Amino acid sequence: MREKEFMEMAKQEILRQLPEDVRAGLSLKEVEVVKINDQKNHGFCFQKDGSKASTTLYLDHAYDLFRQILGSREKSLEPLFLWVSLKYQRFRAFHQTAHRRILKCTL
Repeated sequence: MREKEFMEMAKQEILRQLPEDVRAGLSLKEVEVVKINDQKNHGFCFQKDGSKASTTLYLDHAYDLFRQILGSREKSLEPLFLWVSLKYQRFRAFHQTAHRRILKCTL
């Protein structure tokens, strides 16, 4: 499976794995980011409607794992994408908690 196919499958599966309340109003945009060392990272930008903030999760490592472990064998990628969706949810929960703490301190 090529990287483009992997990313398309990842997008569909990640959205499927996210709970409905998290998925509501969420857009998932494929991104390529060039870092300072000219290394290109590929992933998804998660952004809620009406928000200027976004979270980017890079999937290059996940794709490398997929190629090394699964290779050409047809196996379910569900555990891999479940891990990505849980990582996003954990980051989102942390961000919301930190935001509440900041607001509490400024009031």
